[in-house]
Amino acid sequence: MADITDNLTGDPLATSDPTTTGSTDPVAPIAISLDQADADYAPGETVGITTSNVSDGATFTFEVAHLSAGADGVLGTADDVLAYDLTGTGTPWTVTDGGAGDLDGVVNGSIQTSWYVNGDAANQAFMLTASDTTSDASATVTFTDAPKPPPPPTPPPTTFAYADTHIDITADNTIVNAAGAVFSSRDTTIFSNLVSGSSGTGNWSVFSQIQSAGNAGAEQGYNSADGVLDEKTSSQHNMVIALNSLVKVDADGTVDPNGAYYAFRLDMHQTGANPFLSLDQLKIYQSADGNLGAGSFAAGPSTVGTDPNFHFTSGNTTLAYNMNAGGANSVLMDAEYDSGSGGGGDVIVLVPTANFNPANGNFLYFYTAMGFQGGGWSDSGTFEEWSALTQPATFSISGTKYTDVKGDDTTTHNADDTPLANITINLYASGAPNTVIASTVTAVDGSYSFNNLGVLPNNQNYIVKEVLPSGDTQTLGNNGYIISSTIGTNSTGNDFANFVNFSISGTKYTDVKGDDTTTHNADDTPLANITINLYASNDLVNPIAQTTTAADGSYHFDNLGPLSGGQTYVVQEVLPSGDVETLGKDGYIVAATSGNTTTGEDFANFVKFSISGTKYTDVKGDDTTTHNADDMPLANITINLYASNDLVNPIAQTTTAADGSYHFDNLGPLSGGQTYVVQEVLPSGDVETLGKDGYIVAATSGNTTTGEDFANFVKFSISGTKYTDVKGDDTTTHNA
Repeated sequence: MADITDNLTGDPLATSDPTTTGSTDPVAPIAISLDQADADYAPGETVGITTSNVSDGATFTFEVAHLSAGADGVLGTADDVLAYDLTGTGTPWTVTDGGAGDLDGVVNGSIQTSWYVNGDAANQAFMLTASDTTSDASATVTFTDAPKPPPPPTPPPTTFAYADTHIDITADNTIVNAAGAVFSSRDTTIFSNLVSGSSGTGNWSVFSQIQSAGNAGAEQGYNSADGVLDEKTSSQHNMVIALNSLVKVDADGTVDPNGAYYAFRLDMHQTGANPFLSLDQLKIYQSADGNLGAGSFAAGPSTVGTDPNFHFTSGNTTLAYNMNAGGANSVLMDAEYDSGSGGGGDVIVLVPTANFNPANGNFLYFYTAMGFQGGGWSDSGTFEEWSALTQPATFSISGTKYTDVKGDDTTTHNADDTPLANITINLYASGAPNTVIASTVTAVDGSYSFNNLGVLPNNQNYIVKEVLPSGDTQTLGNNGYIISSTIGTNSTGNDFANFVNFSISGTKYTDVKGDDTTTHNADDTPLANITINLYASNDLVNPIAQTTTAADGSYHFDNLGPLSGGQTYVVQEVLPSGDVETLGKDGYIVAATSGNTTTGEDFANFVKFSISGTKYTDVKGDDTTTHNADDMPLANITINLYASNDLVNPIAQTTTAADGSYHFDNLGPLSGGQTYVVQEVLPSGDVETLGKDGYIVAATSGNTTTGEDFANFVKFSISGTKYTDVKGDDTTTHNA
């Protein structure tokens, strides 16, 4: 049958420029050749162009024109018309011999380039012109975009390596319901609904690529990125699939939420010379384990003529479908010269949804063995690619953020925890753990969620972490959470809990009047350099922290976290020797609860003091405000100490020593603003000349008082006898 190429060989418009020809010209004319002898290219093909006999390093401009018949309606005559109305026409390009656009990349007097034939050029003719940019030399060539007749079909092989039941779908428009599934070749209603037409809400998602060693013979494998059998080692194309991502279809391939089948598609990449391939086993397993790789299975060798043998040995799997459950089968398939990858596919397998139970796990492992029948049924090309009809398998990751009140959350939050709002939660992919891919803040009830999450490429996981508020201790979710992106089901309970670190502070005072009972008084003075210890309540011997009071008496323990076992913090001062603790004497117990910043844990001490003096005999009786040098110490005189509100009952008593001294030591505060009163017990017959009213000493902190002296004059008598001096001779005494 004639086509549009018939008259183009001698098309007048395709005659080379006469300036480049002639028997007297010693230079060979510019020539253009195409990479197909029939100069006929199908839509989507690329025209390979070679321009020869050009000067080394020369630059040529190429342009393609749409060639149409003129007024005579015959293509290939003088009135043919050039137009630039189709895609790619009228768009010149320039190539230099040996330059970047020269496909051979060599300065050799030849330029190789190409032109892509677009879809709107079907059944059209074209003229290509090549022109030297530095001269008038040019050349032209014509080509067409006419459809090519299909090659005669190759008959299927008739020999098989071993005997089994054949499920033959080598012919187009063939559907066979066998071995518990539906097998379809191309050009069927199933293909029309799922591939040629629309697949409804589903998408074909590649999950397994298998390629035999050396691209020949038998091949087997399953959707593992480990390359454990004959899989291509690629986490992008070999990955676990989720049951809940599969789209249900009816027996004719119509997408139906209540459909009875799941659809799987095989795209074969056999050679044109050997397009046939046998599918000798298909098993689908369910598992809750999404990482079944090396070491999880047992399999026979990929040897032509053997019956494929495979099963999982670990991972708690359930066999949901087995093509050979009722006996050995081989599905006979024809790749139909399909070239490239990811095309429309060659075979669709429908597996009943009733075979699958979600309780057996959401992860599917799809094992296939092909080419085991050998000969013309062997693998002859590159890889075979399985895909599943899926919907975007989205899921959510959620949890709650808590304040860990007691700081005792280790694996889960406790009933006394309180929700915490406005905390930032970040989502990462494991391949870039420092790059935030989504972020949210917790709600009033502490909850957060990341929704509509899909599968991450290269088998990456999701990672969830909180942004820890400054000054907090993380008690739950310390390392974040790692969630498989192929889990397919919502991941809940990814909770975080923080303990808000807190401080304990107070001030150390000198209790001037010793009257601080529940708080310090205005007349108290700050006291520096006093040691304050912090203990856990289960060990009041070994402090967990220690500090000293500042110049203003203040102290603080900061950044305090939780304590184990329900313990509390205990604050105590190291009491200076000789002091009475009037405030905080039992220390302070502070609950180790989140954010329990506590102030005013004050301490006040009263510094004990002494009152002393000396008891004298006032020889001359002239001691009025102090004793005199001629006074003599007087021992064994009782000195009493009273509180000013009771001058009858002494609170202490002592006697003067041999040197007349006395002292009352370790005196503390008195209640109600009372003072100390010191009085002596006056010996009978004595006159008290110094300290006769006693001494009043303020009961204030550290008020050591000396010189509270007493002096007495011992009264005496004078007596004698009156005599008559008989002889009158008594001069110094009387005579007998």
